[in-house]
Parts: sequence; C-alpha cells; structure tokens
Amino acid sequence: MSHHKKIILKIILITLLPALTHLSLATGSKTPDSRAELIIMFIVDGLRPDMINSENTPNIHKLLQDGVFFENSHAIFPTVTRVNSAAIATASYPDHSGIVSNSIFIQEINPTSSFTTGDYHNLRKLDELTNGKLLLRKSWAQRLAENGFMPAAISSGSSGTSFLQNHRASQGIGILINGWFEPDSIVAFPKEENERILNKIGTGPDVSQEPNYNKKVNWTVKVLIDYLLEEQKPDVIYCWLTEPDHTQHKAGIGAPKSLETILNSDRNIGLVIKKIKELDLYSKTNILVTSDHGFSTYNYSVNVENELINAGLKESPESGDVVLASSGESVLIHVRDRNKEK
Repeated sequence: MSHHKKIILKIILITLLPALTHLSLATGSKTPDSRAELIIMFIVDGLRPDMINSENTPNIHKLLQDGVFFENSHAIFPTVTRVNSAAIATASYPDHSGIVSNSIFIQEINPTSSFTTGDYHNLRKLDELTNGKLLLRKSWAQRLAENGFMPAAISSGSSGTSFLQNHRASQGIGILINGWFEPDSIVAFPKEENERILNKIGTGPDVSQEPNYNKKVNWTVKVLIDYLLEEQKPDVIYCWLTEPDHTQHKAGIGAPKSLETILNSDRNIGLVIKKIKELDLYSKTNILVTSDHGFSTYNYSVNVENELINAGLKESPESGDVVLASSGESVLIHVRDRNKEK
C-alpha cells in the first residue's frame, strides 16, 4: 500500500469513531493492516454489543476474538437511524450533518406537517430546496472519491437511510445500491450501475408479506458478493443490514424472531468473509462491524400532539401553528411566527 493510501486509511478510521457503537477489526492483529487493499464496514441496524456471542453471531464473534473491540464508543443522540446514518456518513454530530431527526419539518416543503427522512424522494427534494445542502459536511464517499478511491455503499435499509450514505452517487461519486429505491426500475446509482445490477441479479424481493426483512438482507449481500467484489472491486464498502432492527421493533429484544434475524445477518457477513478468502484478499482486508444504534425497552409513550391540543397550545392535528417532528424517543416542536428573542 502506498504512503498516500495509508493516510487515507487512518483518516477513515479516525473520522468514523464518533459515530460507532462497537467496532471489530479482522486483521489478525490488534492494529489496522497497513497492507489493506479493501475496507468493508458492516452497519448492522439495531445490533447491541451484548448480543454478540458464539451462538447468535458466530462470525462477528470470531472477528471480535481476532480483532479489536472499541468499548467506549456510542451512538449519536437522537439515537435513531437516519440521524446516525448521517453521522456515520459525515463523521459529524447532527448540528453539523444537518439531519437532526427521523422526521423533519421544512415549511417550504409542507407548511403543516413534517416528513420522514426514511424516503429518499423527500431527501432529494430537500437537497434541491437547499441548493445541494442536504448534508452540511462532505460524506466519506465524497472524500474518498476526491482522493482517487472508489467508494461503494450498499444497503437493505430504507431508501432514505441508504441515500444518506452516498447522496452524490447519481452524480458519479462512487456507487450506491438499494434494491428498493424504485422496486421495479431503480436499485442503484449511477444509471450505468443500475442497469448492470438489474441485468446480472435483478430487482430486490418483495417483502411486504414476509415476517421479516431477511430476504432484503440476503439480496443485498448477494449483490455485494456477486457484483461489487467480483466485478467492481471498490476500495471501501459500507454495507448496511436492516435486521435485526426491523424485527426487534415488532417482536422485541431477545425474542426468538429477533434472534433469527441476527443469526441471518451474521450468516451473510460470513458469506462475505468466505468470498474475500476465495479472492485471496482476507489478509489484505480490514473488516469493521458496527451499528447505528442499540435498542432499549419502554413501557409507555406520550402523545405530545394530543397533549398540546388539549392544553390549547395547538389548534388541531392538521393546523400549522405548531408542527411536531418526531423520532419516537424525542420530538422537535416548531412554533409558527415565534419570537426568537424570547
């Protein structure tokens, strides 16, 4: 590896640290491999460090035993997916990344309601409205591309979560893959990558009637193995796996259905490791495993909107006098015509 590439590797590792919840480096030593030709970051959505063991996550557990555990890291607050997706993408806190909630209120887009950041269509509208300032800091993909490296982000998460990982892919900055941007027609950016993946692998599976998102994870990792590793050979890959998050929201932490999805995501990580070994790259690859957030259990919630209406502080659910943008555990309250000096 050239001196220049060693510097880039150090930058990647250092700038990621504020956004990581746990970290495992599979290099066979306690320091990053200076010979690395490939870096892969797995972001396992909703995975807690205490879920990692030889039974539920044998492949991640093996990485942990052979590598490094970054014990003192933590998620960004609000501890929700899109806030942490932007933090991972930019190595910035929310006030510097620009994504402060899972839902956002922008009066020019909708004067009476917030919108979800989980839909990439909304994020593209926001990017257009702000003249390209969806993210207020350059992403990891932009920084790598500027230095002559090929970044690739691939995700089974929501289209918005995925878009935040490389929002400039449609403009030729690396590759961005998600099988559900437009399920029948768009699974990747830029356009030529989309056409190649559709021709080689096809569209992402319909999981609307499935009990979990395991098939989304499976399709995503298949594209990573059969297309990215086999054909494109990027320098850095971010792979976002949406389970166990999706199932844990429904079944809870530690439920058999949740543990099943954890094992499946771990199995897929094992398939990637197997492919890396087949390509004779394992000794020259740094593998990082992290999550966007963990999980906690709560017994009740408060309907803040109803409480404001009942207290006479908001006219109605549809009114624009007070608009709420919720992340579930936190709520942003926007007051129309407020006096900023008081």
